[in-house]
Amino acid sequence: MTNVDIDNCNNLRAPGLRERGFSLIEVLIALLVLSIGLLGLAGLQTYSLRFNHQSYERTQATLLISEISERIMANPIAAKAGLYSNVNLASTASTYASYGGCPASCGTSSDLATYDLFLWKTALADTRTLSQGQGSITRVPDAADVDALIYDIFIQWVENDLIMSQRTMIRTL
Repeated sequence: MTNVDIDNCNNLRAPGLRERGFSLIEVLIALLVLSIGLLGLAGLQTYSLRFNHQSYERTQATLLISEISERIMANPIAAKAGLYSNVNLASTASTYASYGGCPASCGTSSDLATYDLFLWKTALADTRTLSQGQGSITRVPDAADVDALIYDIFIQWVENDLIMSQRTMIRTL
């Protein structure tokens, strides 16, 4: 028996073959690709949140227009008297007096109209609903039907440093 030299065991491999594995460069490139992908994902999340908030504000504007429209139609005596018209954009909720227990204890339709406008202006001014929200209501004459009540309801708010607006015209009977 011959003694096998331990150093010669390494030479028993086929020539040209070396041990293979990940090098530091390959790991760094993989980390770079992963970090770029994660940054892209974070950017998409930011856009998603911003557009979701814009959608929320537009929905709130639509709901506020719908709410005051229903209030106008529910109080036809005040609507015919013009109590819902000429509501200025810059007017605030303090312009319209609130009646403590209204609508249950509102004495007249004009009290109810004032209370409706107070609630609407309060909701517009709430920063959780709209950012810098304002609204106006104008009665528009109808040449075809003199008795028709057409109201132009306008809401504006600030969205990403831009003034956004929404307008609806309603006809009441």
